[in-house]
Amino acid sequence: MKTIKIIDLLVRIANENEIPEKIKYKDYIYWYDKNWKDYKNAQVEFTSYLISCKYHTTDFLNEEVEIIEDTSKKIEYFDDYKINARCFDELVKSINLYIELNTNKINEIIDKVNGE
Repeated sequence: MKTIKIIDLLVRIANENEIPEKIKYKDYIYWYDKNWKDYKNAQVEFTSYLISCKYHTTDFLNEEVEIIEDTSKKIEYFDDYKINARCFDELVKSINLYIELNTNKINEIIDKVNGE
C-alpha cells in the first residue's frame, strides 16, 4: 500500500507531475478531475472535492492518503499456438464431460418423471 501526504500530492498537482488517478482518504475513494485539478468523491450523491472542501484549514496537509494503483493488465499475445491448442483441447474435453454428466442426470430425472 503506497501512501502520500496531502501536501506532497498538492505539489505534484501544481507541477503536473505523476498525479495518481485514484486515492483513498478517510474510507472514501476519490478520482482525479483534470478540469478542477482536484480529487472528486464519486461515492456520495453530491459532488464533493477533497482539496476545495478542505482549503480553509491546513490541518489536513500532513495527513496521508492511500494511492490506489491500477492493477489491470493488458491482454498478452500468444507465444506458442500449439500450447494454446493443447489447452483448448483439454478445455473442450472438460466441457464435453460436463455436458455428458448433465445429460445423463437429466435423462435420469426424465425417467423418474415418466415412471420408468
